Amino acid sequence: MALAPSRIWARGAPSELMAGFARWRSHAQGSGVQAHHKEGTASVEADADKRTFRHWKNATTQRWNPPRYSQRRQAQLVRAAFVTGELDAVSASPKYAKFVERLQRQATHEVLQPLPTQDRIRLPRLSREEDEQEALRIARKAHERGPYAGRAEKRMFKGTKADRESRARARRVADNMEKMDSIIEEWRQDKLTEKNKLKPTSPL
Repeated sequence: MALAPSRIWARGAPSELMAGFARWRSHAQGSGVQAHHKEGTASVEADADKRTFRHWKNATTQRWNPPRYSQRRQAQLVRAAFVTGELDAVSASPKYAKFVERLQRQATHEVLQPLPTQDRIRLPRLSREEDEQEALRIARKAHERGPYAGRAEKRMFKGTKADRESRARARRVADNMEKMDSIIEEWRQDKLTEKNKLKPTSPL
C-alpha cells in the first residue's frame, strides 16, 4: 500500500507556499493592525502588502516591525508564484522586480525542426594527407598573429608529454622488436654468468 505524502513533505512545494501566502494575506487584511501611511494613502490592500514584504511602522505604538516574509523567503515565494502562474499576487515584493528583470535578460530559444534526411549537409571526410595539410594551414595562420605568433609551425601546439614522445617511443619499440632474439640471448648469458659466480670454487 502506497503511503500518502504527509504535510511536512509538501511544506516547501510551490503550491503549499502560495497557499500559506493566501492565508496570511486574508488574515492581514482582516486584522485591525494598521501601518503608518501618509494622510489619504492608507488602504487595506496596501497595508497588507506593506506588512507582508517590508518593514512597517505601527500607527498606534509607533514601533517598527519586520515584514512577515524575510528577503530569502520572499525570493522563494516569488519563484513559487512563477511556477504556479500567480506572479501578479507578489508584485508588491522587492524581489518581484528583480525576478522579472532576470527573466527578461534570459535568452529566448527557438525550437527548430530537424531537416529532412535528403536535405542534411554531409561534411567531407579528409584523408590522412589532407588532414595534415589542413593542420599545417591552420598552424601557418596561427603563426602570423594571436597567442602563437612567432612560434615555429611544426611546434605550434605543444601537446601532452605522451604526444611529444610518442614517435621516439615507437622507434625504440620497433628497434627492440627487431633485436629481440639477440636481447634474449644476452639476457640468458648474463643470468648464467651470475649463477656461475655463486658456485663454490672448492671441490669439498
